[in-house]
Amino acid sequence: MAPPPSQRVGFSRPAQYLLFVAYVGTVLGAVGGLILLVTAWADPAGHSQLRSRLTDLTVPVSAGGAAVLRTGGGVGQRLGDWWRAGAQNAALRQELEEARIQMVDVGAVRAENQRLKRLLKVAERTGSPIAVTRVVASSPAALRRLAVLPVGRSSGVRPNQTVRGARGLVGRVIEAGAISARILLVTDTASVVPVRRATDTLSAVAVGDGAGGVEIRSLANRRVRLNPGDLFVTSGIGGVFPPGIPVAIVRQTASDQAAARPLGNPDLSDHVMVLPVFEPRVATPPPAPIPASSSAEQPPGA
Repeated sequence: MAPPPSQRVGFSRPAQYLLFVAYVGTVLGAVGGLILLVTAWADPAGHSQLRSRLTDLTVPVSAGGAAVLRTGGGVGQRLGDWWRAGAQNAALRQELEEARIQMVDVGAVRAENQRLKRLLKVAERTGSPIAVTRVVASSPAALRRLAVLPVGRSSGVRPNQTVRGARGLVGRVIEAGAISARILLVTDTASVVPVRRATDTLSAVAVGDGAGGVEIRSLANRRVRLNPGDLFVTSGIGGVFPPGIPVAIVRQTASDQAAARPLGNPDLSDHVMVLPVFEPRVATPPPAPIPASSSAEQPPGA
């Protein structure tokens, strides 16, 4: 006859051990709770001591758990910061770029204010200019050095008038329309400006070389020496250009003829002044004395 079927069909031994441990833990927990209740009611002082000892036993576990939680929270914070670092860096780069743009704008405004102040001082020394304006364009022709001003005959601009910037001579007007004018720059090969050395009376002419510079050509009968740093200004000879306007500085040592750097570079002269044509005063000779009469009047009866 077959044995009766087991009542623990499909019940594994590890599961039985786990169930047994759970029962034992439940019973021990219930007994411990009952003991705590009894001690709390019968012996409050002993109950306090027992609770303190249990707290001492659980403190290391609690501290370790808190440390683990803090560490986990710090790691999470770091991960979040790393995740947001890309967006924050992009925002910081954008702010830095905007700050740089603002600094460039402020620097440009400051430089323009300084140029306008220098131009104002020049205007105070030279008198009232005909017009103060900007150089708006340059000639597209590669062989000529011309520029365009947005002022013309309606503003009093006429041919042969001097155009100068805060640093020095820029050129002269060669054509004037109703609201625009073209100027011949001092660097053009057709530009010839009478000049003199600022430290003495050495006469010369500044001739444009067509490549952004000028040549100083001495007019002295003797052999002269031109040194680097020599400043040449307009002499006023022949009219047109008022005297005393800085024109160029010699670059290298030479005799009679030297390459020089023009001071009135249109690229550095945002604002320019149009001055009237210089007309040197002609000294009028003193009136001739009236000659005495050759025949003096004779007294009557002589």
